[in-house]
Amino acid sequence: MPARNRKSMERESEAEPVDLLILLRHAHREIKLLLKEMEDILDLPAAIFELYPRIQVALQAHDAGEKYCLYAAMRDIPEFSDLLTMAASEHAEIDRMLDVLNHTPLRKQQLDSPEWKHKFRELHRKVLDHLSREEGEIFPLLQTLLAQSRLDALGDRYKRGLKGELGPPPARSEVIA
Repeated sequence: MPARNRKSMERESEAEPVDLLILLRHAHREIKLLLKEMEDILDLPAAIFELYPRIQVALQAHDAGEKYCLYAAMRDIPEFSDLLTMAASEHAEIDRMLDVLNHTPLRKQQLDSPEWKHKFRELHRKVLDHLSREEGEIFPLLQTLLAQSRLDALGDRYKRGLKGELGPPPARSEVIA
């Protein structure tokens, strides 16, 4: 067994964040890094086969996590009505864009697909706009309106939802109803 260094042991002993907004910012940062990495290798199509599935999984996990906790909390606060509708619409659009990408030919025999690259770049812009809106509008309002204990409870629910402990995420219609 390899020896562990002091820094890795300190990281392991640190408490994992529970605050929902911190957890979502971490998820956003991971998605942004994956998207940037994809842009950097978009002209190396063989690498796309490995990275695109990771991006798709990260976006789907983000969507499910927000359905488990963020949107349910927003639904109970009247100030969020318009933002909730917009966020749900953006998630539906991102889902549609992922579906289009999944049905756009990109095969190993056809290593250069300008159509796929164009559609991916559209997805990239849409995701960045969505994340920016969440971080710039939704998160500050949540931080103002919800107590820290509520944000921690929602963060715990978020983590449990991602682990599959809460069953399948609610349908989009259940989230905004």
